[in-house]
Amino acid sequence: MVSVRPEHLAFAAEGAGAEAVVLAREFRGHAVTYTLALGQQEVQLHDTGQALHAEGQRVWVCAVRAGRVVR
Repeated sequence: MVSVRPEHLAFAAEGAGAEAVVLAREFRGHAVTYTLALGQQEVQLHDTGQALHAEGQRVWVCAVRAGRVVR
């Protein structure tokens, strides 16, 4: 099992990362937290909100920091 924090992920250019679908977004003042369907998993991603992504939109994400093996 690998633990990946929301700040370890970032949006990538189309085709430059793993494909995901936006399930929800929550505005948090200085940032936006997205809930994404990434394969069979739900993950969260924190973003600055410079470019807003709509629920149901297909996006690409990449890791900007390594996750940690927890098991």
